[in-house]
This record gives sequence, C-alpha cells and structure tokens, in this order.
Amino acid sequence: MRSTPAQRSGRPGLAALAGLVSAGLALAVTEIVAAFGGAGAPSVVSAVGNRMVDALAASLKDLAVALFGTGDKVALLVGIVV
Repeated sequence: MRSTPAQRSGRPGLAALAGLVSAGLALAVTEIVAAFGGAGAPSVVSAVGNRMVDALAASLKDLAVALFGTGDKVALLVGIVV
C-alpha cells in the first residue's frame, strides 16, 4: 500500500490544517465574489441554507424554531459554516 505525502512527512495534523485553511479561503472568496456580484447573486452560505430549509420537513423547521427561537436562522448559518 502506498503512503500519502502527509503520512510520509509524519505531520497529518499539518495536512488537516492546510485543508481547513484552504476550505475557509475558498468560502471567503465565494462570499466576496457574491458581495460584488450584485443584488441578484446570493452567497454560497445563504444558498445552502435556503436549500436546507426547503428540503427539511415542516416539523423539523418547527423544532428548530422551538429550540433556537428567533435565532433559528443564525443557528442554521453557524451549522453550515462549521
């Protein structure tokens, strides 16, 4: 079995950190592009959030509102980003 570069270097934690930083940077770039893209261009986070809300059953939406109250949208966005 071949080993990956992260296994050969003995630093899998560093490879994981590089992946997280890359994902964060990609998300930041898409948000910036959406911000300058005009009013018709939704951000990636809000687009994913809207799709999740549309896909969830009404009972799950009601549960989220019951758990988080008026902060249900914020909890959804935090869950998407994290």
